[in-house]
Amino acid sequence: MKYDVIFWDWNGTIIDDVEICMETVNSLLKEYGKKPFSARAEYHKVFRFPIIDYYRDAGFDFDEVPFDVLAHKYIARYDVNCRRAKIFPDILNVLCTFKRDGIKQIMLTASEKNDLIRWLDEIDALKFFDDIIANDDIYAAGKADIAKRWLKNHPEINLERAVMVGDTTHDVEVARAMGIDAVTIARGHSARTALEKTGAPVFDNADEMLKYFEK
Repeated sequence: MKYDVIFWDWNGTIIDDVEICMETVNSLLKEYGKKPFSARAEYHKVFRFPIIDYYRDAGFDFDEVPFDVLAHKYIARYDVNCRRAKIFPDILNVLCTFKRDGIKQIMLTASEKNDLIRWLDEIDALKFFDDIIANDDIYAAGKADIAKRWLKNHPEINLERAVMVGDTTHDVEVARAMGIDAVTIARGHSARTALEKTGAPVFDNADEMLKYFEK
């Protein structure tokens, strides 16, 4: 096994929530008279971090409605529907495999921590994770910063034996800021073409990723 520690992203990596995210942002775009996304490919062209830039590129006018208002509305609407999202079945298999083999698994996410813990508990997935690093800022900023702060408090982590598993170019950026490797699965919030440009390994599914790890 290549790694002893796996840092997992949540949205779009473990949980299949892209359609729900599109529905949510489309409801806001329609509310303010903007053109909604009609296909995932359109969404992929625009989605990025920081979230404020994504909202701007999606067509929102912050002079018309402030970003913080949009962010609060988005979170409220997403929270109503997010429990419809399911864990990718092959991800569940990988989580079980790593747990069985004693691999440390840590969640690193911009989601709100307490709500995420409740959600994980509801679906009997909390047991897979040794720790959860979450961002309580609804504007989804500073994911790399909270990860680096966590690492400072955990000097036992061998960075050469740690990897970030994500679905966006931002996940790769965060991993590099942490000083660890990154791999991505191309079925989440970033297009495969964008992921390939990062230079990090890109997989179509979790089974492919597991085979890579086990080499």
